[in-house]
Parts: sequence; structure tokens; C-alpha cells
Amino acid sequence: MSGIMKSFSILLLTICSLAVHAEPESHFFNTSDGVRLHYITDGTSGTPVVLIHGFTSSAQSNWYNPGVAQELAKRHRVIAIDMRNHGQSQVVNERQPGIVRDVLELLDHLELDKVHMHGYSMGGFTTFAVLAYAPERLITASGGGSGVIDLPENVDPAAEFDWTAALTDPVPTRYPIDLTAVTIPVMAINGSSDAPFPKTVRMTRELKNFTNFVLPGYNHMNALTGTGYAERLAFFLSENDPQ
Repeated sequence: MSGIMKSFSILLLTICSLAVHAEPESHFFNTSDGVRLHYITDGTSGTPVVLIHGFTSSAQSNWYNPGVAQELAKRHRVIAIDMRNHGQSQVVNERQPGIVRDVLELLDHLELDKVHMHGYSMGGFTTFAVLAYAPERLITASGGGSGVIDLPENVDPAAEFDWTAALTDPVPTRYPIDLTAVTIPVMAINGSSDAPFPKTVRMTRELKNFTNFVLPGYNHMNALTGTGYAERLAFFLSENDPQ
């Protein structure tokens, strides 16, 4: 009997291992303005995390080549988008950034009410724009190589803001957001040679639940390969998964 149970346990462990390490799958969907976007799904279960790559990068090169997506997929359902004009998504304007609305439409396409969201550089600014516009869609918001930039002194943060235009503009970096009203966990990951503190001074001052993680010796171009990036992000997401 013990031999049978041992064999059954080994079989279960093998099945679980295969499930966790299942091959990533490619998918496509069409946005409201008819642009065909590519995204990758990985991981068989767990809370969903949407990954948004940097400018001129892609889901594959930004998240899979350095091993970040693989680390997250051990405990989460990973969804890595190729923004328009990038990767396998349709090119509308050569070498132009993506737009925030595409990410929100991906959530609607997948019927996801709330997700973890993490982006790098352009993707980080996109994530924080989603935090400003639709915080109810996020469990956590985090960005690498990015932060929340102060508004110019001549901009009234209380004034009416045209989000209709901002969501379709290439990666708005200056938009009104009351960080003191944000209640979800937020994290920034920046290399020590990538101005980690100027990017996050507002976040440190105003956010109730903020983690500022600095990778010693890394810069904007190599932080994703830095020791601790994937592990720290995985810990942050797991620590803040819904109970």
C-alpha cells in the first residue's frame, strides 16, 4: 500500500510540475479601433498579473528572455501583452509607443475584473496611468524603470482632465493622480544608476502602502536582468494576493 501511495504521490508531483511549467501560449484580439494585438499567457492558475513591456521591446524580450515571466508563472497566471507597434502586434505607426486603452481592453477581452499590473519603463508609466484612471481594476500596481512624475507647477491637479484623449495618446506621463487616495499596494523597482529616488519622491511622500526597491549597480537597460528583480516582484505579488 505504501508503495502505491508513493507512486501516486510521485505522479501528482509530476502532473503539478508539468502544469506549472506548461509552455506559454500566444493569443490575439482586436481592439475597438481594429488593431490586432498579441499577448502571451502562462501559468495554469493563480491570481492574474498583466505585464507591459518597455518602448521598442516586446513581451518575449522584456519578460521571457530575462526569466521574469517564468518566475511569476510559478504562482500566478501571467498575461504579457505586446503593445501596438511592438512584437507580434499590429504596427499602426512605425516605432511609436502603445496606448493605455489597449491594456484596459485586454482586461475586458479576458473578462478580468481585477489584476496585478506591472510594467517596465513605458509599461510602468502605462501601469501608473491605469492606476490613475481605473484603480478599481487593480489589486496592485508596480513599475520598473519608472515612477509617478510631478505635474508642472502651472497644472491644477483638480482641474477637469481629458482622459478620453489621454487613453489614446502614446503613454501619457503627466496626468492628475491623488496618490494620497490610493489604497492598494504600489511598488517601484529601479536600478541604482537609473535615478531611483527622483522618480519616486512623490510616491514615497504620498502613498500609504509603497515599496521602493533599488537594485545596486544596475541601470535602465539591464535592471530586468538584475539579481533580485524577478524574485522581488514575485514576492510582492504573492504577498498581496487576495486571501
